[in-house]
Amino acid sequence: AELALTKMCEAKLENTPEALLLRIEQLEAAVSRLKFGVAEAAPAKPAENAPVAPPAPATPAPEVKAQPKEEEACGESLYADWRRVVGSIESAKPSMYSPLSKAVAIKRADGSFIIRIDPFFVKIISENKENMAILKGIIAEGEGISPADVRVSIEPKRSGDVPNLADELERAIRS
Repeated sequence: AELALTKMCEAKLENTPEALLLRIEQLEAAVSRLKFGVAEAAPAKPAENAPVAPPAPATPAPEVKAQPKEEEACGESLYADWRRVVGSIESAKPSMYSPLSKAVAIKRADGSFIIRIDPFFVKIISENKENMAILKGIIAEGEGISPADVRVSIEPKRSGDVPNLADELERAIRS
């Protein structure tokens, strides 16, 4: 009877297809994180009657300074490999897929990247070391460089950031 109760409370002890699928997904996510150099410590289980710490005070979002339009036009282009990056992110960390699938990715002449996403997700992506390590690892894989050499800044999307699909299509046809 105790064993049955334990199995009911611990999904990892179940043999149902749903429980097995969940365990496989967790393993695949762990392998993806390791592939891109992100080690994740096992979450500590809190004691049952341990006091809960109050949430940390919210810090204001970092101020993003707009660059003059002349600088943006010079040496920047839409990142042609962005769809591959987003596809890899979908399997590596599904929670990042949705905001990044709607992002505009720009590659600068100096080799750095600007990813412009919905303002709500800027802090969530940019301040999480695991998220940034996965993003840099996937970009590095496509660029053939070390993740340590990838420079990425995450910025809020602007109204003028919607890519011109005709230009994007023409660039794809030429390549």
